[in-house]
Amino acid sequence: MSALNIDKPGDDGLYGLHQLDITGNYKGSSGGKDIDILGLRIERVSSGGLRFWIINNRPAVDESGKQLDPKKVGANSTIEAFDLAKGSSKLRHVKTFHADAILTPNSIEATGDGGFLFTNDHGADKHSLWREVAFLFGPGSVGYCNAKGECKTAYPEGSFSNGIVKGKDGLYYVAQTTTNRVTVLELQPDGSLVKIDEILVGMPIDNLTIDTNGDIFVAGFPKILGLVAALADPINVNCASTVFRIRRTIDGEGKAVHEVTKVLEDIEAKVLPCSTVAVHDAKTGRFFLGSVTSPFITVCEKNE
Repeated sequence: MSALNIDKPGDDGLYGLHQLDITGNYKGSSGGKDIDILGLRIERVSSGGLRFWIINNRPAVDESGKQLDPKKVGANSTIEAFDLAKGSSKLRHVKTFHADAILTPNSIEATGDGGFLFTNDHGADKHSLWREVAFLFGPGSVGYCNAKGECKTAYPEGSFSNGIVKGKDGLYYVAQTTTNRVTVLELQPDGSLVKIDEILVGMPIDNLTIDTNGDIFVAGFPKILGLVAALADPINVNCASTVFRIRRTIDGEGKAVHEVTKVLEDIEAKVLPCSTVAVHDAKTGRFFLGSVTSPFITVCEKNE
């Protein structure tokens, strides 16, 4: 786990890049502190520190720690909670969440009460072999876990459910990759989710992030076959990238509407890293772009 100080790029442009060390009772599949991070969300907690919610896509192993074939035995994902005290570089392990509802988690969002929501990008079948078919036909779901570790399927009607983020309106926004839409959901007291709106983006989409202005940013794939090629050969193949902004406004009748604007695109796949996540710094206008297929982060400066 690495951290950047986005307010201080530094002479080397590495933004004070430094590592956070895992401590506590956490144990990876190998018996050490290794962790297989697929997604994360950071929540500010009452102590003044930070709670890290991490999707741990750990390899499947047997009782002795020997790795098994996930195509035969299915996924072995967990969700981990770590705390980071202010000024520290030590991630202290708090809890491991493992439940039947945690199938193939992709992204995660805190609910603010010790619980969290997470997306299962496919859910009817845990097996990795099904993932390729799921990408095209898209079953998926959103799950909910409370602070006690009780988990359930909160919204079963996803379509390769991917990024999830909580808007400043208190609603949850979920990227449905194969329908090219963002579903707007409201969390109910019983932990279920109710769909109240849907936002058409117009191309397959991945992760969602939110900036301090409340704008939501969406990573998109204008050429989906290029993404498939990049996943097969990530070091040598890049793919086209697009970033959209979703802004919630109020129309003349007092109704909430969502404006979708394309803010960044590399249609020829020359510069951006087949972007699967885009983070916007509202203070400087910079974008930090990453990809599941890329060995680096790309930083885009605002052109005045």
